[in-house]
Parts: sequence; C-alpha cells; structure tokens
Amino acid sequence: MESLPTSIQYLDKMTKVMDEYEPSPSQDVGKVSDVIMPLRASVRIAALQASKAVVEATEVGSNNESKTASVKPVEDEDDDSITLKPSKKYEMGGPIGAFLMSLLLPALCVYVHLACTRYSCTIKQLPVFLKYGSRDPALFYVGWILFQAVLTALPIGKVVEGLPVRCENGFSKLKYRMNGFITLVVNLLMLTSMLYFKCPVSFVYKNLFQLMVISILFSIFMSVALYIKGCRAPSYAQNEAGLSGCPQYDFFQGRELNPRVGKMFDLKLFLIHVGLIGWASVDLCLLYQSYEEFKHLNYPILFTVSCQFVFIFVNLWHADMFLTTAIVNCEGVGYLRVLSMCTLVPFLYSFPVIYLFQYRQEIPLYCLLSTGVVFCCGLYIYLQSNLEKNAFRRNPYSPSVSYLESIPTSKKKRLIVSGLWGTVRHPNYLGDILMNMAWTLPCGFGHFIPFIPALLAVMVLVTRAVREEGKCKQRYGPAWNRYTSQVRYRFIPYIF
Repeated sequence: MESLPTSIQYLDKMTKVMDEYEPSPSQDVGKVSDVIMPLRASVRIAALQASKAVVEATEVGSNNESKTASVKPVEDEDDDSITLKPSKKYEMGGPIGAFLMSLLLPALCVYVHLACTRYSCTIKQLPVFLKYGSRDPALFYVGWILFQAVLTALPIGKVVEGLPVRCENGFSKLKYRMNGFITLVVNLLMLTSMLYFKCPVSFVYKNLFQLMVISILFSIFMSVALYIKGCRAPSYAQNEAGLSGCPQYDFFQGRELNPRVGKMFDLKLFLIHVGLIGWASVDLCLLYQSYEEFKHLNYPILFTVSCQFVFIFVNLWHADMFLTTAIVNCEGVGYLRVLSMCTLVPFLYSFPVIYLFQYRQEIPLYCLLSTGVVFCCGLYIYLQSNLEKNAFRRNPYSPSVSYLESIPTSKKKRLIVSGLWGTVRHPNYLGDILMNMAWTLPCGFGHFIPFIPALLAVMVLVTRAVREEGKCKQRYGPAWNRYTSQVRYRFIPYIF
C-alpha cells in the first residue's frame, strides 16, 4: 500500500512539470504540442486510476466506516478568484496614510502656486491667498473637460486589446480606442485657431490658480461618483485594494478596477488624456504669455517646454504601452488617480515653466546642451524599456523580443533578465527621473520650489518600485529571488 501514494506523488510531479512547460522560441510550438498533449493526458489518466485504487483500498481497510469519498479539486495556482473578498492588506500607510495624502497633495499644489509668485518665491514665506470666486474659470474648466470627453468618445483611432482581466465568465480582454494623440492634435489646432482669431488665450495664465482649485474640487466630485459606481459594480470588476471595508481608504484607492461608461469609454484612459493634454495646454499658454510680455522667447523656457512636450507626445503616440502596466491592470480609479491626472500632472508638473516665465533665467548654451543630453538619455531609456515590456507581456515569443532572456515562474509568467531590464529592475522609472531632472535644471538653483515637482516624482517612483517588488516577491517566490540575484540594482548600477 505504501507504493501507491509514492506513485501518485510522482505522477502529480510529472503533471505539474508538463503544465508549466513552455516551449522555447526556437522550438516549433505545434510539434511540441503534438507530443506533450497525449503524454500529459496519459499521465493524468494514470494518476486518476491510482487515486481510485487508493480510495478503494482505504474504504476496505476502514471496515466501511465511510461509504462515500470526497475528492478536493486541484486549484490552479495562477487562478484569481472571480469573487473578490474584502482585503485588510493596506498600502501607502493604510487609512491614516490615505487620509494624510488626501489632504497634503492638494495642499502642496496650492502652496507651491501661492508661495512662488512674480513678486516673491521662498519656501519660508506663508502664502497669501487670492480671490477665486469668479464663475468664469469654473465654466471654462468644465467646458474643457466635456470637450475632452467628446473627443475621447469619438470612434476615431485604432482599437487595441489589453491584457486579460476578470469578467463574469472568467477572464477576457478589454478593448481600448487609442485616440489620445488625435485628441492632442485637435486641441493644438483649436489653440492655434484661438490665437489666429485673437481670442484671449491669456485667460489661462491669469486664472491659473483658480483653474487649479476648480480641478481639485472636480477631482473630489468625480471620485465620489466613481466610489458610488464602484459600490454597485459586480464583484469581478472591483479593485481588490479598494475592498478593505474602510470607506475613506477605499475612496482613496478606488473601488472599481476599470470603470467604463458603455463598452468603449474607459475612464482610466480618459483621465490619462486629461492629464497629459491639460499639461501640454498649460505649457503652451504660458509660452505664448511669455512671448506676449517680452516679445521674444529665451532658451531656458523654450527648452523646458520642448522637453515636456516631447514627453507628452511620446506617451500619447505610444499610449498602447500603458495597457500592460500596473496602473491599468492592477490599480483602481479612486481619489489618488483622479487627483493625480486632473491636478498634479497639469498644474504641478508645469510649474518649472511657470517659474521660468516669472523669473527669466540666462543659462549658457553649453549647459542647455548638456541638459539636453541627459533628457535624451532618459527619454531613450524610458521609451525603449516600456516598449520592450509591452511587447514581451503581450507575447514573450514574438520575434521583436526574441533576443530577451527571461526566467520562468510558477505563475506562468516570465521575468526579463537581459537588455535594459537586465541592467536594473526599473529602467522605465530611471528614464522618468532623468527627464524630470533635465527639464527642471534650467530653473537654476536660486529657489528650491521649482524642484518640488521633480522631487515628488522621484519619491513616488521609488516608493512605487519598492511596493511592486514586495508584491512580486510574494507572488513569484523562488523565481523572484533568482531574478534579484541576477538583476541586483533597482535604478542605478552599483549604487541603488
């Protein structure tokens, strides 16, 4: 009787090995399947027959104490439950951290804009609050948001599938309409038309603070609506991190993973459009205002606007690479995501341009060229690493990524250990940091406040990297340990 359990264990091991087997890119997948599938079926039949023999022997040996035998089905380690249960695993400091960030992030935006004005710019001085009771900025902002929503909803642009996500019947791929770049072009054409017909484009600069405050209020309103919508969403569509049972924390994280209006209007993708296009619009309005006042553009502000615009252009042109990121597939749409895209991106990341307009800098051309090299290096690292990751996650056997070496995991995923991803674990974050520092350096070192957006970006990316690695270690186990032994550094080789 002792030999039967041993045989079953051996057969189970063989079955698991076959289930985890993945042909290498050089092998003919069809031929391998012709051999593996019949053998896998034979092994499973043998395992079932052996299990039946054990059950029958156990029934006889127990003097018929149990007339029936129940067999627990084997669960796939990579299956995620369709019905999510409330989770008490808090992130970002839990409810207290979420509460503090809900207050401090908008307060930081307000403080930066009020502490650094055309008359003074010092972090030690308490800001003087301005009047913002006019309804015109509110109407302008709401109208602009509705205009972006209409452009995003238009059936223009290619349709791309994302990664598999939970659905009612298991898993399926959501479809996304990639029209962000077209939306940007339409906005630029509209802005050009306004300049041609002498419309008051300076309205944006004169009411910039009011527009920012309205964006904060809009973020709160939209987050409340999304929270209510998420509470009514089916369980498979909800965000696991937003099911803690603490309303304030769930409001911050987002109850729903991929909220949509209809079949194609994805609110997460819409928020990305709002953030990036709003950022570009603010930059261009400030550039025009600088030209109107000084009748010429100096190199530092032109350099910073050009770098930020290239970054926006690249992200909207290759917007499909967002579809394989953790932001789209693993994070909900809550107050943090809405505030980031509606307020932080357009009004805080554009602050170096605001500063260069208010405090014109004279920087030698060779310094700008050196900074331009830093920006180009960051852009290449950021774009190349994201494109590699996007192609690899969609099809690791694609010829475009066949040169990448990887490590298999028990979750049927593979971890890249060559190229940029074999040098550091987060090359896309490294590129992002280099670009942020590059377009901030023309501000000089006379004041600290212009560097706050770049420092905030560094802090966010570093904490995100540490949080993601913790999840990967828990998910992949020994494979992750092997990966970290080969790719030892997070951002900078031999340093960090």
